[in-house]
Amino acid sequence: MRFQKIAAGGLAPKDWLHCRDDGLFFPQAGIIDPKRYVDALLGDAPVIRERVISVTCGDSANTLDVKTDKDRYQDYKAIIFANSVEASRSVGGDALGLSGVAGQIDIFPDASPPDHGVAFGPYAGPAPARGLVIGATYEKLASGAAAIVTAAATASNIKAVSEGAPDVADRLETSKAESRASVRCQTPDRLPVVGPMPDWAFFAENYAGLTKGQRAQGRGGAYPPARYQPGVFVLAGLGSRGLVTAPLCAEVIASLATGAPLPVAADVADALHPARFCIRALKRGR
Repeated sequence: MRFQKIAAGGLAPKDWLHCRDDGLFFPQAGIIDPKRYVDALLGDAPVIRERVISVTCGDSANTLDVKTDKDRYQDYKAIIFANSVEASRSVGGDALGLSGVAGQIDIFPDASPPDHGVAFGPYAGPAPARGLVIGATYEKLASGAAAIVTAAATASNIKAVSEGAPDVADRLETSKAESRASVRCQTPDRLPVVGPMPDWAFFAENYAGLTKGQRAQGRGGAYPPARYQPGVFVLAGLGSRGLVTAPLCAEVIASLATGAPLPVAADVADALHPARFCIRALKRGR
């Protein structure tokens, strides 16, 4: 009944969503190879493969001095921290609410995949190169810990798939999996963190009254406008939906950096704001 209501709700163009006995079917959907997708988005944009050591205010106005592990210095007008949980250790960003969750997928190159992807929490589908791909686990990680491949995670993926696609899982053996484990970056409300990097010292000093429930302060009867670190932005916390949400989040950052109109409504931008967890913590007296 729930799937029938969704199919009848007009959420997708005609013939893009069908209700079947085994669930909702999207005939226009497909399988994406993440690497090829990212390569297509990059196009001809130059990629400099260096590790950033520090970011400081530059000598000239409105520039940032970026030092890399190759002892190279360069001034930029803006810098975007899109480095997953590492953004928490960048320019005082420990109030961003980011945490890491390990996830493992398993590819069975010699297994016959279903004709199309099947998703019901866990998923199974044709692997981009060949064979079958299933996933993905969710395991808590200590701060700074790396995700590692384990046979237990492979067995967990097979078991999870067996609950919704037993005909697929019954053909799989743990020993024949080619596995990959990585770290997802997520937030407490499962929404990305997208926007200008707050001036955390300014927030702590000027919004401290929130801890006592003060709705306003000062002669004007209002809190002062927020202050941000000039030219510094953050895009992180994409969780399990990065391929879908990252391009739109990138458009938000580009609009903020260039002064162009936002591609999302104001309430959406507010819901993604990098300072939201800081403000919530202050309101809760922390």
